[in-house]
Parts: sequence; structure tokens; C-alpha cells
Amino acid sequence: MKKQPKKPTPKKQTDKEFERENYLHNRNNMLEDFYAALKEVQKDKPSVGGKIAGMDFQQFSARSIFRSIKEQEEYIITAAKYKLLYVDVKEEKSILKDMIKEAKKVFGTPYEEWYKSE
Repeated sequence: MKKQPKKPTPKKQTDKEFERENYLHNRNNMLEDFYAALKEVQKDKPSVGGKIAGMDFQQFSARSIFRSIKEQEEYIITAAKYKLLYVDVKEEKSILKDMIKEAKKVFGTPYEEWYKSE
């Protein structure tokens, strides 16, 4: 009788790996929302009718862009302060820099006004 080869035991994910994977998933979702909002504000008219908190969808999207930028700034501070192991602060600063650059391309001179109003 021929011996069957042993199946490799699946590697257990460590807490650190899980935290990093979960964090990256959430960060990617945040970035998708950010870039979708940038596209929305560049359209000729809102892609969704009606009002959200008294704003049309483009206005709501514009505010969410600046909320995302401010949340990213706060997250960098928190991650550095508490030395979150699953966060690469240098990487997060680079992402923030890109977010600001892309928002400035879309909003131009009024960027600072929008940023301060959020």
C-alpha cells in the first residue's frame, strides 16, 4: 500500500498579520471612497439626485474629501503616538501627501478655504 503524502498544515495567521491585513483592507476602502468623491466633484452635475444633510451629492462629496484628509492627518499622529505595529507611518504620510496633491489639482486655489471649513 502506497503512503499518501501529508497535506501541508495551513499556516495560522498571527494577530499582527491579521491586524495589518484588516488595516490595509480598511485603508483601501477609505482611499476608494476618497478618489470616488474626487471624480464626483468634477462631474457636470451630481450623479445622485436629492439632498444629503441639505447638500447635493457633489457638495457632500467635496466635504467628504476634506474630512478624509483631516482624518488621515489625525491617524498619522495617533499611529506615531501609540506606535501601532500594523501601521507604517512613513507610508501613511506618503498617502496623505498624494491625497492633498490630488485634492489641490481638483480644487485649485479654493483648496485652503475648503480645508479650513471642514
